[in-house]
Amino acid sequence: MNNTLFSEETRQFTLKVCIVLAILGIGWILYSLQSVIFLFGGAIFVSLLLSPFVDYFSRLHIRKWHVPDIMAIFMSF
Repeated sequence: MNNTLFSEETRQFTLKVCIVLAILGIGWILYSLQSVIFLFGGAIFVSLLLSPFVDYFSRLHIRKWHVPDIMAIFMSF
């Protein structure tokens, strides 16, 4: 058993710790942004229910620009 700083066991342990920290970091970010995520999820759900309005807004042309689908979703919400 080689207990040096650069041994294979140390690398595996460091990799496992980094993976756990990354998962915890992603979880913390999602938890802290949950109200925004649920708000956008609700907006998308409601706009899909109101898809005729989304189709109408996506056919609009402002000057020479076409309104993208995501913007039409937010406009219908």
